[in-house]
Amino acid sequence: MSGSFLAIGLTLGFAYYFISSQDYHNKDYKTLPRYDNAVVLGAAVWSNNKPSTIFEGRIKKVYNVAMKGKVRNIQLTGGNAPGELSEAQAAKNYLKSLGLTGAYIAIEEETSTTSQQIEFIREKYFNNSLMKQSIVIISDDFHLPRALEMSKFFNLELNGLASDYKLSLDKLLYYRARESIALVLFWLFGI
Repeated sequence: MSGSFLAIGLTLGFAYYFISSQDYHNKDYKTLPRYDNAVVLGAAVWSNNKPSTIFEGRIKKVYNVAMKGKVRNIQLTGGNAPGELSEAQAAKNYLKSLGLTGAYIAIEEETSTTSQQIEFIREKYFNNSLMKQSIVIISDDFHLPRALEMSKFFNLELNGLASDYKLSLDKLLYYRARESIALVLFWLFGI
């Protein structure tokens, strides 16, 4: 029994290290490549249809990337809970309130998990396309390792770019631990 706990602990420790050691920040927009599409992974929408602070960070990142001319098309993803705006629509409204210009915005309102969002990217951008498109996923540093691992599972060549939103240390530890568990579940069971 103790061997099982040790194996689980080591696996979770490795996943935590894997997530913590990745860095998807790029604040120097001059060196950032130009992408055909930026896909913003959805996150929580709070009362009054306002994006959560984590989601705002993702939206502000795609806004900055687009305003620097580094992306032509923005794909916003994420469904909704009953009685709420979808995550994608809340993000679109927020982008418009920031004054985004010069980029085409599309919304997808059916997905509710990271896995579904990666499958959506595969279906929309890779299954029916004869041209290779450059795609960057915008999310958070703690979330991108799992999203990009899922992308590799589907043989998708995607890049990641982290939002600039700063979490407090306790929140950062919490989200990394949560993502570590989710990553191990994906590695072992594909979920």
